[in-house]
Amino acid sequence: MDTFSQFSKISALIDSGNQPGARELLVRLLDEEPEDISLYTELLNELLISCGLTAYTRQSGATWWQRFNRSAFTFDVGAGTEKVLHRPQAEVLLKLLKEKSLALSAPTSFGKSFIIDSFISIRKPKSVLILVPTISLMDEFRRRLTQKFSDVYDVITTVREAKKDRFIYILPQERAVKLIDTLDEVDLLVVDEFYKISSHFDQDRSPSLVRAILNFKGRAKQSYFLTPNISSIVDSPLLDGVEFVDKLNFNTVFLNVHDLSKELRKDPALKASWLVQMLSEADGKTLVYAGTFTAIDNISKKIIQSMPLSRGLLLKDFADWLEENYSPAWLLPSLVRRGCGVHNGKMHRSLAALQVQLFEEEGGDGLSVIVSTSSIIEGVNTSAKNIVVWQAKNGNRNLKSLSFKNLIGRGGRMFKHFVGHIYLLEKAPKDTPTQLEIDMSPDVMGRAELDSNREANSESSPLIASYISPLIRAVGSSDVAHAIVRDDRVNSDDMQVLSKIVAALRRPSFVDKIGNLNSSNAAHWKTALYEILNISSRSYGARKGLVVPAIQVMSRNWSHGSRRVCEDFLALEHSEGDLEMMFKIEKEVSFNLAALISDIGVVAKHIGVHVNTERFATQLSHCFLPSAVHQIEEFGLPRVTTRLLLKSKVISQSDVEGDVQDLIDALKEIPKSSFRNVSGIRDIEIYMIESFLSGVSHAEEYSRSTE
Repeated sequence: MDTFSQFSKISALIDSGNQPGARELLVRLLDEEPEDISLYTELLNELLISCGLTAYTRQSGATWWQRFNRSAFTFDVGAGTEKVLHRPQAEVLLKLLKEKSLALSAPTSFGKSFIIDSFISIRKPKSVLILVPTISLMDEFRRRLTQKFSDVYDVITTVREAKKDRFIYILPQERAVKLIDTLDEVDLLVVDEFYKISSHFDQDRSPSLVRAILNFKGRAKQSYFLTPNISSIVDSPLLDGVEFVDKLNFNTVFLNVHDLSKELRKDPALKASWLVQMLSEADGKTLVYAGTFTAIDNISKKIIQSMPLSRGLLLKDFADWLEENYSPAWLLPSLVRRGCGVHNGKMHRSLAALQVQLFEEEGGDGLSVIVSTSSIIEGVNTSAKNIVVWQAKNGNRNLKSLSFKNLIGRGGRMFKHFVGHIYLLEKAPKDTPTQLEIDMSPDVMGRAELDSNREANSESSPLIASYISPLIRAVGSSDVAHAIVRDDRVNSDDMQVLSKIVAALRRPSFVDKIGNLNSSNAAHWKTALYEILNISSRSYGARKGLVVPAIQVMSRNWSHGSRRVCEDFLALEHSEGDLEMMFKIEKEVSFNLAALISDIGVVAKHIGVHVNTERFATQLSHCFLPSAVHQIEEFGLPRVTTRLLLKSKVISQSDVEGDVQDLIDALKEIPKSSFRNVSGIRDIEIYMIESFLSGVSHAEEYSRSTE
């Protein structure tokens, strides 16, 4: 069909009221970019405006009216940058500017985050609290908002007081609840990936998200909840005063779905052969969704066997750095040499973030492929021209319709890939609308009532009584139980776990063993750690027989360095040569087990037992690294590189032993030439340092520092 005939068809669809159909044909026409399309600029622009896609209009050849329309949809999004919003984006922004609270459901490629940036730039709220489900998303928000607003706002990702009058907190819900007693007012409360408030999508963490929202929504002047692909929300007190905005039918990119499931018949050999062929011929970046860790390993080995080496010098340097500082036996370096990365929930945060950034790079220095588990769906805002769904699994469970939509929504990106290509190697889950139901269990409501009313207790409230009664029975005193629950240092909201802690502390043998955690000899920790692991049903990333030896190996993280620690872990009896298992254990124990051990010490003080676990819990929470070194990994600087800068005296011992913000400030003050002059530093480390500095600096500040 010639170009004019396509325009005629699009116009007819608009006249008949079928805007979604017209939008799809328009976007596909933009993707094709016919040679003669420039002859029809005025007509193209009119149709784009009619379909709400003003952002795609072309200025060369535009009429005065079309230029005026484009100007009307142009908004400041921070740091002096203006963006042309599409019509539904502008509608949502204008509602927020009118101080309305919204729950927005929209496709993955909608551009929900730009609305936040524009709101902050225009309205200039004094205080913003953004709740995110993962550290990866926290880092993405932090980088973007720091570059745009840190000249005026204190952008904070830890539980500390703001150092400026205007501030933006970006926190997972578990950190946010630590601010319940100190953050009294919020101008704007933002909850990203709001669907995770349902236990149907995140059973372990949804109660803490409900708790955070219950506490801060009442203190916020307005709320903005963002979620992809939710068709409706069941009425809930949590949504009182919040308008549900459904923009699911507005797509700015479209997908070509290639269903190969019948042809490949779930045959691993056929799937692997097809994948290698596809990757060798692929145009653009490719995200391979593996679904399980085992599938990642199998796909990785096939790529290493079959794909040629990349010519990218930065990737070669990255692979050499990985082998030098981790292990040559690890699959990742061999994958990187072939232009392929891995994203999963096990890996060190800084390494996962670095690979996503290399995936975003164009040209020979970037990764062309990422093989991933569900971590890429839940915690990273990235996209690719091609999405390969190896299997519709999320671990041992089938992939849910919502997760599948979130995954394939990564295909395509505005202005970059108008059409994404989805390759299904196994059958997709059934397409069903997703209704969001918010769980308001009695325990959650009891916890919330305790938070909101410091005078309330189990005698005045049946909800509090139901919630706290197991702990009262364990302690034998209502006053002591209330004191434990109200203690800000206590991490757990689970009364069963706190009751088990009380029971354990009543055993003299347990108390004696816990005292060994204060020993400087890691061998003395063994029996205490096994006793503590029995309190909780968590797996902490591996069987208990591996977790305890792994912690003992971790204790040498700073003294011995990463390469030696990796070798020591791989030498353990049950490690099975799986280096990423070490990363997973480290992640689990530094958060969950450290919190449990800290709670043991706090509860002990309340019931009069002399046990001090604070030192060990703090060390474990930072993976036995200086706290600033561990925390700065969240900002993208690996411990290996920080160690090198310390060894080269670019930074001092006092820098790494102080507050993380002090370390960041010290690194920002160092001339860029000093990093390049470090003996033995690699190009990939310079790349990491520059990426880190750009993410902790305002755009203008970083631009001046690199001149």
